[in-house]
Amino acid sequence: HKQHLPVLVSVLKEKVSESFKRNKEFFTTYADNIYIISNGFREFIEPIVTEYGIKPMNILANEFRFDADGKVTGFDTNNPLSVNNGKVEQLKRLNLPGD
Repeated sequence: HKQHLPVLVSVLKEKVSESFKRNKEFFTTYADNIYIISNGFREFIEPIVTEYGIKPMNILANEFRFDADGKVTGFDTNNPLSVNNGKVEQLKRLNLPGD
């Protein structure tokens, strides 16, 4: 349920690795060039990584679908990250230079 997400985010914030925390200045400095590509869900990734300077538009992840009561009813099946090899497909769609 949507109401459970803030509790999950609080728990996950405590699990951020020390190396990630230590590099906050790097993430902020190079924010335009840093992407998070995850098969996890935006609803609990974004509130955590944006505190480290990651731009919301550079977070590529699955997204929950909710009903009118806030219950999770599924996820965005049009998102390439919702299927096998989705990260590879997402990287191709970014059309970034280099290998």
